[in-house]
Amino acid sequence: MTTPTAEDFRALARSSPWLWRTVRFRLRTPTPEPHGVDRLRAWVSRPHGLRAEDLDGRLIEAGWWPRPDEGLPELTGGPMRRPDGLVARRPDDWTGPHRFDDPMLSNYRWVAMLHPFELADGVERDEDGSPSGDWSPGRPPIEVVDGPRAVEHAGRLAWEAEVVTTPAYAARCSCCPVLAGDEAAGQLAREGWARSEVGRPRSWMLRLDRGTGVLVQLIELGGTSFSGGWTMEIEAVDEPMPRELFGPDRGGGPRSVTLFGVGP
Repeated sequence: MTTPTAEDFRALARSSPWLWRTVRFRLRTPTPEPHGVDRLRAWVSRPHGLRAEDLDGRLIEAGWWPRPDEGLPELTGGPMRRPDGLVARRPDDWTGPHRFDDPMLSNYRWVAMLHPFELADGVERDEDGSPSGDWSPGRPPIEVVDGPRAVEHAGRLAWEAEVVTTPAYAARCSCCPVLAGDEAAGQLAREGWARSEVGRPRSWMLRLDRGTGVLVQLIELGGTSFSGGWTMEIEAVDEPMPRELFGPDRGGGPRSVTLFGVGP
């Protein structure tokens, strides 16, 4: 088995929208917030459907939302792929962070867990440190300090790496970053949010599922954040999911949530 490189790891984090259409999984978090339980099972059908239950079968959320790219210009081409099939660059006319989003549960960490492109592409910054422009693969948002390496995770192949953020790191939504360290806290401070000076993670141990690009494990090292990390066990990929599983049509959708930190 070929050992993955840091660039391979970033390419996998970028590739999720082109690797799967449905996924069923169990998720474990250190606290019951923000979903109300610390363990749940979810079904996701791109781009419309989400269902989440606790492990006793109690419904947490279900719905069938409008397409995330509704109202945006039509894509004129696909992503630029590498020889291994992973994505080197998203479509040039990709618009903002929402185009390939999945329905959201509670906040953007959920969306970023399923499509962790903020681990792949970074942003330029103005003199005051504010993000300038859109995400780009030419500005690495993370530095790998250990790994990557191939590991087994819940019976599936995953790539694991310990990473730190670079000044190019920018969360999809600054109020709920995946990597809630100094870079993320600095952005919140520039936006006028409260900032804690101590206790933030210094690095993160990440696992990306090789088949889907989903961030199946996040462990915070050297500190803690509001999210506290998570562990996911993927149960099925691309299984048929009947429309009835997801319940009612919903208005709004992911694009109704305000984006902070990076403009389209």
